[in-house]
Amino acid sequence: MSTYTITISAHHAVKILSVHYPEKSYDQLVEEQEYYIRTMWNERGRVVSHYIQSDKPDWNPEIPVEMYSCSSKWPKKRYLSPLAIIHKEDESPFYTNAAPPVNVWWKAEDRITDSPIGTWELVWREWRGDIIHEGWVQRVLFGTEGDFMHYLTRYHGDDFSPLPLTGKI
Repeated sequence: MSTYTITISAHHAVKILSVHYPEKSYDQLVEEQEYYIRTMWNERGRVVSHYIQSDKPDWNPEIPVEMYSCSSKWPKKRYLSPLAIIHKEDESPFYTNAAPPVNVWWKAEDRITDSPIGTWELVWREWRGDIIHEGWVQRVLFGTEGDFMHYLTRYHGDDFSPLPLTGKI
């Protein structure tokens, strides 16, 4: 059985914009580059992703996503949850560019907004070569308010996903 580690990171768009605007704080980036943070895709986002059916009985190639989707429910500024990267101890956690844009994560949050604390929702799952990439959102409790945590993982197609996590964090 593999041992996994959690590394907390920023979403891909925030990392990229931080490189281009190193003098800007996180809050400034979110305010001034809001559109790009919502919609910036990873390096494969301009290419149509393919979803492959596997021989795995529980394989569900979800969720084909729209890059520039919007919702009238989203305010001009919306809190950007931290991204927890679940990776094997001997692997690098720096594969956040495999994830869809923040808008897609927010759609998953919206689907479980009224669900109990601890609820998990699949954001997307994609098979690339022999590796499956997944994103999940969990409704969590920060202080007295319900909020969300974003999770990203990858694993070999002949293995099982480490998400959703079981137990308490």
